[in-house]
Parts: sequence; C-alpha cells; structure tokens
Amino acid sequence: MVNPEERLSLKFVEALVINGFGASIRSTNWWQLIKEFILYGSTQSRIRRQCLAKVQFPKLDVKYWGVESLSKLGSLLGIPLKSDKPTMEKVYLNHARLLIDAPFDGPFPEYVDYITNKGLVTRQRVKYEWRPLKCTHCNMFGHVETDCKKKQSRQSEWRVVPQRVPVTH
Repeated sequence: MVNPEERLSLKFVEALVINGFGASIRSTNWWQLIKEFILYGSTQSRIRRQCLAKVQFPKLDVKYWGVESLSKLGSLLGIPLKSDKPTMEKVYLNHARLLIDAPFDGPFPEYVDYITNKGLVTRQRVKYEWRPLKCTHCNMFGHVETDCKKKQSRQSEWRVVPQRVPVTH
C-alpha cells in the first residue's frame, strides 16, 4: 500500500493525460496550476529539482502559436504545462508565453532551433520571465558567483608601517 503522504496526486496527472494537453492547457489559470503542482507533490518535493518558469518566444510566427507547436517548442526547454489566455486568443502578437516545468540546474538556453514545415531550421529566441540563480562557485541557489559569501576574495589592505627612529647614544 502506498503511503498517502508519498503518492502523487493522480487526479492532477490524469487530467493532463485523459483530457489531453490542449484541454488541460486552457482549463485552469496560472496560479491554480502552480498551486496544484506544489500541493499535490510528494513529501520529497520539498527538495525540488524542477522549477516552474514562464518563457516568452519573442517574434514567433503566429502559425506556430497552436497547442501542438507551442508544446513542441516548450518540450525543448522542459515539460510544457500551460499557455496564457492572450497567447491562445492571439491578442498580443509580439510574443507567445508558455509555462514550463524545467530542471533547476538548467540549462536555460537563450535560443532553440526547430524545423519549420518547409524543412528549414529556424532559430527562435527564448526570454525567461524568471529563472533560478545558481552560484557556479558553491553550487547553491539564490545568488551568483560575484555575490558568493563562501568565495574568498583577495583584498588588498593598506597598513601604516611605523617608521624606526634611529637611536643615538
């Protein structure tokens, strides 16, 4: 028997599988999705290795704003979860937005390459509304190497050296 504290919420997972990605993508709002994702995780989710990140695809051609196309682009970065209402309704045409579940460690690429329906490889810029900061020196999250307190920086300190006065007898 599975401990109730250890199991994942199958209700949330089944909604993604049974209803399909498109139905799930439109059915909930951003914060409800994040809340369910955090609340129904296992007790091991306290040490999460994934993070929810909102990404933008600036100047993406409108013909690639469909659920299938956005989910394929999002899967290059992580697990695509949801697109926002303006993207689905094609209100703001300067960028498409998508919520993805990505590894904390990254990578968080600035560009993704995809093949168009004409067989051309196209490079699409990716803009992250938020991404976790990770120090390359101590491998901890929340700061970058320049702000690392564990990093010993060499500091020059000027000291006044007392001069010796020659002693005469």
